[in-house]
Amino acid sequence: MHIVALDIFLKQKDGLTIEEIELIVDEIMSAYSHLTFADINVIFRNAKIGKYGDLYQQLSCAKIIRWFEMYANERADKALDESLRDERAENGIKPDPNTLRGLGYKVDENGNPILDERGRPMLDKDVIKENNDKRKAIDEERKRKIQWQIDKDNGFMKWKAEYLKTGKL
Repeated sequence: MHIVALDIFLKQKDGLTIEEIELIVDEIMSAYSHLTFADINVIFRNAKIGKYGDLYQQLSCAKIIRWFEMYANERADKALDESLRDERAENGIKPDPNTLRGLGYKVDENGNPILDERGRPMLDKDVIKENNDKRKAIDEERKRKIQWQIDKDNGFMKWKAEYLKTGKL
C-alpha cells in the first residue's frame, strides 16, 4: 500500500509494475519481517521527507530495500545504545570523563556527556580540531620519514649505478 501510494505521489513517468511491487514486498517480508506496521509507516514517511536521500522522482527495488536497511541499522544502533546505557546504570558504571573529553565529547561537571535535543552526545569542536591537528602533525612526520628513506634509497641506487658503470667508488 505504501509503495503504491509513493509511486502515485511521485508521479513517475514509468511507474512501478505489479511484478516490481510484488518483488519489493517479497524482499521486505523475507528480510524485514520483524518490523512492525508502525516501523513501515516511519520508513515511508522518512523517505518522503528525504531522510534517506533524494527520491529524484524514481523508485526502485534497491532504493526501497536500502531505506529498510538504513532504518533497521538505525533502530539496532538505538537499541544497543539503550541497552548499554541501562546496563551501565544498573551496575553503577559511569563513562570516564577524561576518555569522553579525549574523544571530543562535551562533558558536564559530573563527568556525564552533554546531550543534544535528539539525545546524542554533543561534540566539542575545539577538542576535535586539536585531535585533528595532532593527527595531521603525526601524518606529516610519517610522510617526512618515508620521504627521507626514499631519498636515502635513491641516493644508494644512484651510487650503485655509478659504481657498476665506472667501477670506481
